[in-house]
Amino acid sequence: MKGYAGRYVEVDLSRSEVKIKKLPEELALDYIGGMGFGAKTLYDLVPEGIDALSPENVICFWNGPLAGSLVPVSSKYCVAAKSPLTGMFGFGISSGYFGAELKRAGFDGIIFLGKSPRLVYCLVDDDFIKLIDAEHMRGRTTWEAEELIKEELQDQSVRVASIGIGGERMVRFACITNDRNRQVGRTGMGAVMGSKNLKAVAVRGTKAAGVADLKALRRFCKILYERCQGSATEKYRKYGTPANVLVHNKLGCLPTRNFQQSTFEHANKVSGETMLRTHVKKITACDICPIACDHVNKVDEGRYKGAVASVDYESLWSLGPNCGVSDLNAITKAVEICDTNGIDTISAGMTVSFAMECYERGLLKKEDTEGLELKFDNADAMVEAVRLMSRREGRLGNLLAEGSRRAAEIIGRDAWKYAMQIKGMELAGYSMRSLQTSTLGFATSIRGACY
Repeated sequence: MKGYAGRYVEVDLSRSEVKIKKLPEELALDYIGGMGFGAKTLYDLVPEGIDALSPENVICFWNGPLAGSLVPVSSKYCVAAKSPLTGMFGFGISSGYFGAELKRAGFDGIIFLGKSPRLVYCLVDDDFIKLIDAEHMRGRTTWEAEELIKEELQDQSVRVASIGIGGERMVRFACITNDRNRQVGRTGMGAVMGSKNLKAVAVRGTKAAGVADLKALRRFCKILYERCQGSATEKYRKYGTPANVLVHNKLGCLPTRNFQQSTFEHANKVSGETMLRTHVKKITACDICPIACDHVNKVDEGRYKGAVASVDYESLWSLGPNCGVSDLNAITKAVEICDTNGIDTISAGMTVSFAMECYERGLLKKEDTEGLELKFDNADAMVEAVRLMSRREGRLGNLLAEGSRRAAEIIGRDAWKYAMQIKGMELAGYSMRSLQTSTLGFATSIRGACY
């Protein structure tokens, strides 16, 4: 089983028990890794009909066979659990360095069962695995938790996947942040971690990934590296995924103001080209990736001076054109709030845009919005709504933290018409009016509205 570590960790949080188990060869042959392993794990271990935020749920982290290898663009890992947002099979994918480090520690995955009686983080240090008290991290942001763990372990190279206050307070679309700027974004995996009192997973490894034929792999990887540096990826190397803003706007597939339109009149103000010129301060890459599409923004002036965030296409779109907002300072601040407090930027922006349409149509009043003039194009109101939602603060924050489908059910009347979701999960940034293939993908996706 070259490519696989051949082992995984099972952690019972209720009993503080750790077991190292052998990865069955038939599991690898039938399900390959990542999402496949996650689906099989939930099928085997999660009882039918449970509450996704109950101790009976299981959350698992799984690699694929290429993680930790020389193969470029192979840094992805998957986290799976029953979703508190959709009530179905939930999973999120992230990149960065966490997944590769888990493989180097000698494991293909980690399964967490039960619920810890106190807030903890799990350390995987090669074969040394331990649950460590994290009560002093309660209420800390994802970035703060990562730095605290690195300081405690006296090692800046340890890789950390953590939740923020959004996960602790079980916002239904809470995310998991690893390596500061990478997120397991969709379906609320951070809320499941919060329900289990699991603040973070820290990984440090020293082992090499197994390879069947190293010389052949090197020859193959050389070809891939050359192609990764070709014209097909040039726009992502230069502008990051926000390179797609103007393209989608020209094609009429850039959802605007809660999908009421498919073009944004201020697209030039939030394009990848503009962002690179005015806000990008750093360009970084995930493990073994020659493309380096991660563009980090910093706000230099104005109300949101000092805000720092990695702004990709989906985040830029959901908190920008989707809310009628063309202020890159405000968008960067909103993304920073999402990343540090730990909530999915797509569901966050879509739930705010849902609330904006409800407000404009009279379904929400000022007494429902903490006094916010929650209209489209109001950048400051968008940022404040995101902050309240990410912390479950106040009437509005608690309402929006439930996600658009549940919020529509709470508001009642015709609110359901304006919740742009499928199977409970908010739509991603592609207009179904223009892209029929996306429509089919959204409608048939096993986890809800996603491509």
